[in-house]
This record gives sequence, C-alpha cells and structure tokens, in this order.
Amino acid sequence: MLTVTNLKKYFPVEKGFLDKLLTLQKSFVRAVDDISFSIKREDILGLVGESGSGKSTTARLCLRLTEPTSGSIVIEGVDLAKLRGEELRRFRKNMQLISQDPNASLNPRIKVGQAIRHALFYQRVGSPSEQIERTRAMLERVGLKPWSNFYNRFPHELSGGQRQRVVIARALVLHPKFVVADEPIAMVDVSVRAQILELMLELKKEFDLTYLFITHDLAMANYVCRSIAIMYLGKIAEMGPKEEVFERPLHPYTLALLSSIPVPDPKAELQRMIPQGEIPSPINPPKGCRFHPRCPHAQAICSEHEPQLEEIRPNHQVACFFPRT
Repeated sequence: MLTVTNLKKYFPVEKGFLDKLLTLQKSFVRAVDDISFSIKREDILGLVGESGSGKSTTARLCLRLTEPTSGSIVIEGVDLAKLRGEELRRFRKNMQLISQDPNASLNPRIKVGQAIRHALFYQRVGSPSEQIERTRAMLERVGLKPWSNFYNRFPHELSGGQRQRVVIARALVLHPKFVVADEPIAMVDVSVRAQILELMLELKKEFDLTYLFITHDLAMANYVCRSIAIMYLGKIAEMGPKEEVFERPLHPYTLALLSSIPVPDPKAELQRMIPQGEIPSPINPPKGCRFHPRCPHAQAICSEHEPQLEEIRPNHQVACFFPRT
C-alpha cells in the first residue's frame, strides 16, 4: 500500500537580523532525516516515539500535506511527488487523516453533518441527496445514533468522545484505502479510549483499510498494530513485527520505552531503564548514533559513525552497533 524511501524534511530556522549578519550559514530543523519503510495492504504499522521525534511530520508527509525535502512516497504504485493540481485533489480521497485534536480540526461554526458531508462535496461524490444519506449512514456507523440527534449540532455541543467519532466519520466517509491515525485517542477520556480503538479496528475490517497508527504509547501500539517502527530524533531506530519488537527488542531506546509501560500489579518489582538527559535538538543532532548521549551501552564508535538500519532477524531491523541479542 505505502512505500517510503529516503524521506527527509528539513525546516529552515528563522533568524533575527543580527544573527543573519553574523552567521551566513543556514540552520535547519531535521524533523525527518532519511527514513524508509513500507506498509502492506490492510496492515497496521505503529510509529512510536517521544514527542519531537518526527512522528507527526512523517504522517503529514505521507499524505502530502507537507512537501518533502527529498525522498519518495508511493501509494499503490502512485508517486505522490508527481501529482499536481486536480490530479492530486482527486487522489486525496484514497488517503485520509484522523487527527489528534478534534477541537482544532473541526470548525466550531460548521455543524457536524455539514463537516462530514463537505468531504463528499469537495470530491464531487454523488448527488446532494446521496451525500446527505451517506453522511447520515456514516454518523450511525461510528456510533452516533440516531443520526438526527447529531447532524445539526455544533462540535461544542458534543462530548470529547463524540467529537472524535465525528472526526473518524469525516475521514472514512470517502471510503479511503489508506488512513493515518495521528494519536487518535490522545484527547479522549480514558473511559472511552477502548471503545474508540475497537471502533477503528471494526471499521478497518469493514472497509479494508490500511492504517499508519502514530502514538507515543507502546502499550497502545501493542493492542492495535501488527508491526512497530520506533522513531527517535527523525530516524527509525528499530522496526519489525509487533511480537518480535515486544518479546525480543534489539535497540536500547526500545528497551527504555518498554520499561516505561505500567504493570497492573502493585507488588511487581520493575526494572526501569530511564535514558539520561533530554532528547537533543533536531537543529544540531549528535554526531554518529543520535541516541548515544543517552545510551548506557554507548562506545567510541557510536559517537563517530551513524549506524544503518539492518535486518538482524527475519523482518526485524535495527540501527545499532551493539544490538541486544
């Protein structure tokens, strides 16, 4: 479904007047720095990492909401970089976004029914009556029943869980093939998170969807995803099947993330591996392995050369000179 190759996104850093005079060299935020991965049709890949690791930027690049600095993004054989104008607009119905914050993504002045129907109108799908009927059906499919209680209501009149269901309905009303879910339950109460995840899995089976699921929570990724990619400071540190990553992690950063998962046993003796210091700046990332300043197993080579993503076990890749075996 999706193939990403050598993808980069550098954002130029704006400098003040004096800095521009004193420093001629330009600075860039290396949000995404040469990553490659693929997602099979009807699969779910979880992109996991700390805030600032480049997950959301990767999501926007995969939907071409942000222009890449370099690299290619191919969806079902179509190179997104080559699409322009009307051709790109028509292709967008095949790929949709479930955003993190429904308060920010829904217009407070537009009623729920209009917000969902707008996607059909923009893509010129069906007649006006067919668009309304499809919108009503999607409202009920995401659990907002009866549709008449929600169609003419404004977003502020709904609960957080209901707003997130509206965002899901808006993304899926076009029946896309590829969906990016960017922290889809981050703004939802804990009591309804499981319901939203179950709904997304049901809709995946019903509409034959392929998900790129972005989260900072490995426990959530374990529940939803089939494959896991661990991202750190714009790079992919480890990638493989969910069972492999959880049962036999290779990268020290993956071990640190796994050790932070809460265990529902107050008597359990936990061995936390907390990386020292803070995540470095993406403007001036460390030379060599980007995790080496915080890694307890770092050696001289780690600060001199950058490890490449290599397959250590079948379909299990890691970028580390001293992977855990």
